[in-house]
Amino acid sequence: MNKIYTTVWCESRQQWVVTSELATGSSRPKLAPKKSALALLLGAMLLLSAPVMAVDYVGTTVDGNSGNQNLYSGDTATDTTINSGGIQFVSSGGTASETIINSSGRQNVSSDGTATGTTINSFGVQYVYNGGTATNTIINNDGWQYVSSGGTATYTHINIGGEQYIDDGTATDTTVKGGVQYVSSGGTATATTISSAGWQYVFNGGSATDTTINSGTQTVYNGGTANGTTINNGGLQHISSGGTATDTSINNGGKQHVSSGGTATDTTINRGSQYVSGGTATDTTINGGFQYISVGGTATNTTIDGGGQYISVGGTATNTTLIGGRQFVDGGRATETTINKLGRQYVSSGGSATGTTINDGGQQVVSNGGTATDTTINFFGEQIVYRDGTATATTIKNGGGQYIYSGGTAAYTSISGGGQHIYSGGTAAYTSISGGGQHISSGGTAAYTSISGGGQHIYSGGTVTDTTINSGGRQNVSSGGTAAYTSISGGEQHIYSGGTATNTTINNGSQVVYSGGTATDTTINSGQSWLQTGALADGETKVNAGGELLMDAGSVATDVRITGGTLSVADLTNTTASYTPAQVDKLTMNGGNVNFLRNSKGEFAKLTITELNGTGNFLFNTSLADRKANFVTIEQGSGQFGIAVNDSGKEISDHTDLTVNLIHEKGGDIDFEMVTANGRSTNMVDGGTYMYTLFSEQNKDGLNGGNVWYLGAMTEEPGGGENPGGENPGGGENPGGGENPGGGENPGGGENPGGGENPGGGENPGGGENPGGGENPGGGENPGGGENPGGGENPGGGENPGGGENPDGGDNGNTGGSGSGGKKPMTTPATDAILAMSNAGLNVIHSELEGLRMYRANLDKTGPESNVWGHYLGSKNHTDTSNGAAYQLNQNGIEIGADTRTDFARGSLVTGAFMSYSDNAVKHARGGKSKIDSYGIGLYATWFDASGFYADGVVKGNRLNNKLSAVMTNGGKTSGDWNQYAFSTAVEGGYQFDLKDDVSITPFARLALVQMTSEDVKLSNGMKGNTGTPRSVTGEAGAKIAGKFSIGSNEFKPYLSAAVVQEFADSNEVTINARNRFDNNVKGTSGKYGLGASVSVGKDVTLYGEANYRQGSHTETPVQGVAGIRIGF
Repeated sequence: MNKIYTTVWCESRQQWVVTSELATGSSRPKLAPKKSALALLLGAMLLLSAPVMAVDYVGTTVDGNSGNQNLYSGDTATDTTINSGGIQFVSSGGTASETIINSSGRQNVSSDGTATGTTINSFGVQYVYNGGTATNTIINNDGWQYVSSGGTATYTHINIGGEQYIDDGTATDTTVKGGVQYVSSGGTATATTISSAGWQYVFNGGSATDTTINSGTQTVYNGGTANGTTINNGGLQHISSGGTATDTSINNGGKQHVSSGGTATDTTINRGSQYVSGGTATDTTINGGFQYISVGGTATNTTIDGGGQYISVGGTATNTTLIGGRQFVDGGRATETTINKLGRQYVSSGGSATGTTINDGGQQVVSNGGTATDTTINFFGEQIVYRDGTATATTIKNGGGQYIYSGGTAAYTSISGGGQHIYSGGTAAYTSISGGGQHISSGGTAAYTSISGGGQHIYSGGTVTDTTINSGGRQNVSSGGTAAYTSISGGEQHIYSGGTATNTTINNGSQVVYSGGTATDTTINSGQSWLQTGALADGETKVNAGGELLMDAGSVATDVRITGGTLSVADLTNTTASYTPAQVDKLTMNGGNVNFLRNSKGEFAKLTITELNGTGNFLFNTSLADRKANFVTIEQGSGQFGIAVNDSGKEISDHTDLTVNLIHEKGGDIDFEMVTANGRSTNMVDGGTYMYTLFSEQNKDGLNGGNVWYLGAMTEEPGGGENPGGENPGGGENPGGGENPGGGENPGGGENPGGGENPGGGENPGGGENPGGGENPGGGENPGGGENPGGGENPGGGENPGGGENPDGGDNGNTGGSGSGGKKPMTTPATDAILAMSNAGLNVIHSELEGLRMYRANLDKTGPESNVWGHYLGSKNHTDTSNGAAYQLNQNGIEIGADTRTDFARGSLVTGAFMSYSDNAVKHARGGKSKIDSYGIGLYATWFDASGFYADGVVKGNRLNNKLSAVMTNGGKTSGDWNQYAFSTAVEGGYQFDLKDDVSITPFARLALVQMTSEDVKLSNGMKGNTGTPRSVTGEAGAKIAGKFSIGSNEFKPYLSAAVVQEFADSNEVTINARNRFDNNVKGTSGKYGLGASVSVGKDVTLYGEANYRQGSHTETPVQGVAGIRIGF
């Protein structure tokens, strides 16, 4: 039987499918339509219990003649060919496989429809939308696939000329091989591979993800987005006009163009290239390729680890980090670049780099019109500026380096620890150095540098101008280097051999010129310029108030002008002693000092002056004991000058046979006078035990031509001329001029009146228009007395005993000779101070004994058996010893004791013990205040006989702590301290006559002995002394008249006394400097008058007091007394 249908089991659907045997096919006969319909009806009737049967089309051809093909749920079409005018609809679960769409044919895939393996030929069209899916589609030349409205295309192959449009649809794993893929309006393309000149356009909200571009092009614009694109060799990605590319990887040979309005983010360039022109690239990483930024292009947060970044005109790069690659700023701008190890930044052709940070091993090169601003160079980082490159506001930290040469310029550089190197035509201006160094050499130039720490180093061929050196800063000018208009404000300038400094101004700080160095036209306002041996101060050197020019032997200054400042001549050392004296060709002074320093025990420094003019002071050091001193040779000049000599306590060998030459004035009209270190006229100087003054003599000691000014012994009656020492060079009781001739602790009235190495303090110690006091302040032709003070026709031996006109060879020409003229020499204030202190201790102990006596004067044989007592002790004493060492002693102290009375048949015996302390101020007549602290303990006993006779005795021991402080003639101080011990005793006897019941008179006699130990004394000025064994033996005889009155219940006992006191000791000998002995006694007679009283204020409580006045030979005591209390029991 013939059938018109058949049923087959569809394994994929798990159901029976009716297949028409009458359908048109390659192996099927064509039946009449009525038979076909009948067959279908019968099949349906036979299978009523089974599911609805789907249709399976195999090898169907759909065209305009056959109508459309519709594939719904369960329907399949395999190997369908869609020709012109034919349409295949695949939806609702329908499936089309291996469909071929030819010209003008169309396939619509939607609503869960699926098309697999479709081939779209020329002018064929596939529409995938509304949930439709197309898989493994092949789009050939002029074929089109439209994926929209939720459609999906997977594994599409777009060949040359083929086109895929994704509009709100999705395309995955597309291969574009010469064709074109358009992704827009919400469309998404994922994992697209573009090759063989294929093209992908992503725009209008389209998105492409994980695209791989091998040799084609991806264009992203107008809101399109590309994510995770990989661009391989020959591949190209264009981002523009609102397009965005994210996480792009550009491999070797790949290119990315980011143009106007485009944005690329998180791009990784692996030996590929990125071009940014008008667009923006952010967070790019360059591992081996290149990023090119041109007009309007911007790159931000780029990291370069190999490869490079090129920024041309109009391009901008911000926050670039170079790990090992290169950044070329060629007309563009780079901002906030960080250059790490092996990274390089090149700035040229009008390019600019701002805020660059150069770390360890990194380098920035600025040239050919390039500009670098606000660069920071860290440890081992480098900035190189040359060929018209400019660096501004660079900061160089520890270990960093800036190199400027061949036309490079750096301005406002700050160096805090690294180095700036300027050479071969490089220029630096307004550099600030707080650490590290600036190095200028070989044609390099630096201007307006400020140094607050670290240093500026100028080598051969280097030039600097207008440098300011602040505290902590240093400028070194080496051979061939030049520094001009340097201002020193607390720092240091060092000029080495062959180096030159011109027009330096020293406001504070120092300039040191070494041998072979030259300082020209220096101005010293405050601070110091030090010319070492072989150094030259050329031009005019100005030394103003507070400034100092210090010269070593062998140095030369051509023209020095001192206005209140100081020219110091350094002490000689083992190295400089063999050189010629320091030399000043022309010295003009308007106040100020020439000061010789002294730090050693060797030879004294000398100075040669070709021409001297003006007014000022010369301050000398001397060793009178060795007949040596500083020495000045003056060829010619005019003016008035003071001579101050540093006082000394060291002893001379023979004060009666000494002259020390100070100045050889060969010609001109120059007047000299002696002054103190602060410039006050003094006409004398301390020289050990005695004082010396200034004399002048022509052709003295072989120093031929002009006057020789020298020191000779000072006398109480000046000899040799009218007055070599002025009106009162030291005569009379107070040769020092009042209690403090030096003017107190600061006789100079300034910060440094002369103490220490610079005794010249004070602006014009020369004082007045004519401090020399006439044409010849030395007085007379021969102030030394006699025709030949040197002794003999030629005491110097030979024609030129003094070494001729060369004072370096010998002792300044000294050959001896007396400057005293046979008169008594005058002692120094230090000598008088030792003499005074050797005597003052005796007065201290006598006063303490007298205080105990005043207590006992208020005792009698009646009253309590035992007493404790204490009183304040005070006195004021003026003493002038036999040698004229006057002083004033002010004593304040206390004494306390206890005693008991034992009654016998013939009288009563009082025995007791006591201790004392007194603070004693010694004010020296010639200046200075010393101090003696006295500690004592003793025993006493008094016998009151019934007949009215009494006998009294005391023994006492003391320790005296002596602290001497005296003012020397030059205003300086000398001091020393030592301890002494003393033993003292006194006995007294008298008889009381009662005139009436309430009035009595008591004649008495007293003998007191004080003996002190001999002690050695050493003062800070070098003086030595020995106090001898000071001793005092006094006898006293007098009478006391006393009364007794009752005031209510209290008893009042006043009394008056008068006595004559005789000092017997006359052998107190004090030795000064182990050579000169002085009789230091106060032997003589004096009268003493006293007034005292006691009053009982309670049972067994008595108040007492007494005051005495004493006046006589060598001494006057305006007041001495006690005030105390006694308590009996």
